[in-house]
Amino acid sequence: MKEVKRFLQNIRFSLQGLGSNKMTSFLTLLGIVIGIGSVIGLMSLGQGTQESIVSDLEDLGTDIVTISAGANMYDSPVMSENADEKDFNQGLQEKYSVVDESIKLTIDDYNFLGEEGIENVRDVSFTIISLQDIYLEDEESAESYSVVGTNTDLFDIYNFECESGSGFVQADIDEGNLVAVVGSEVLEEYVVGVGDVLNIGGVEFEVVGVLVEQEDSLLGSSPSVEIYIPFSVVDEIGGDSDSEILTRIILRVEDDGVLDQTILDIEERLMEFRDVEEMDFSIFSIQTLVDRVRSITETFTLLLTGIAAISLLVGGIGISNVMLITVSQRTREIGIRKAVGGRRSDILVQFLSEAVFLTLIGGVVGMGFGILIGDLAERFLGLSAVITLDSVILAVGISVGIGILFGILPANKASRLSPIEALRYE
Repeated sequence: MKEVKRFLQNIRFSLQGLGSNKMTSFLTLLGIVIGIGSVIGLMSLGQGTQESIVSDLEDLGTDIVTISAGANMYDSPVMSENADEKDFNQGLQEKYSVVDESIKLTIDDYNFLGEEGIENVRDVSFTIISLQDIYLEDEESAESYSVVGTNTDLFDIYNFECESGSGFVQADIDEGNLVAVVGSEVLEEYVVGVGDVLNIGGVEFEVVGVLVEQEDSLLGSSPSVEIYIPFSVVDEIGGDSDSEILTRIILRVEDDGVLDQTILDIEERLMEFRDVEEMDFSIFSIQTLVDRVRSITETFTLLLTGIAAISLLVGGIGISNVMLITVSQRTREIGIRKAVGGRRSDILVQFLSEAVFLTLIGGVVGMGFGILIGDLAERFLGLSAVITLDSVILAVGISVGIGILFGILPANKASRLSPIEALRYE
């Protein structure tokens, strides 16, 4: 009990010491506040930006895998980090300057993947995309839109919903019915609705459904500006459309937690079916992109946080300098405490507590400053800021750590002073 009272008394002395040097304490505190605030603010902005981008990407479907014709250039040896600029440019030109039009995805590839029963694959669909001139009935002016030939599974994979009407059904595909489902922005000025007739590539289609309005995709496309028709009738609209040649094959998996293994299975099976030794197709998934975005934003956030942390180091050095000066100014006080029975540990606790209190207060105030930075960035710059428990714990932990680290030297110096020499100090 006696030791507890002694400890509390040392704490009281340290608070009195801080109060007796208000301006010095305030200036020291300011450096910690700015440092902690900068770290918290940048961490919250980095975390918020990451969550915003990842959320937008995840809305596109992390359980969806897309297959396109042509090898993925990012898997090429010419993209390796060790390749110099000349080798890179030469390899890139040789491999990708000329598109091999013989490399195509066909309906046979789709049928194979649909019938193969690959583990973890839930649904399989495809798209046949072409750009067509679209006319509304009795109108002469035309607009060009992407026309997508597909099957009914695509609507399930992407969870498409119609604000009016409905999607086409399997009977429309089997019977070759000239029906279309349009995005909400397609020919919006003509008030396209269910029952209207669209002239697509010279062929009249009846609108049977209008999709619910959707935000533009980060990948540069949106169902809101596309027209969907049964794939069995794409040959009738002319142009370069061919019901046997696919633009993409789309798969939805059951569990995106084992997506990497599923993609490997798809690669192996499809390469074997197409009888090729190297991939002549590309596989893309939103989850892969999400992982890359997380990695990039985390690295960027750490970099910014590291830069901001330099101010904490400067603030810590400032604390050490101020405490050393304080020891010099209060040498006689130290001598008196030791002369009346104060132990070395009492002096050590007193001055170390002063440093810790300074940085702890600075950490709390700095945390508020960091939250303010994030709030201002959200309000005036349109950025996202997220304050996490990790950043709060980090702020308090760093503050206390700085106080202990940079307060030990001055506190130790004060505790070692001889009472006689301290009382004689002028």
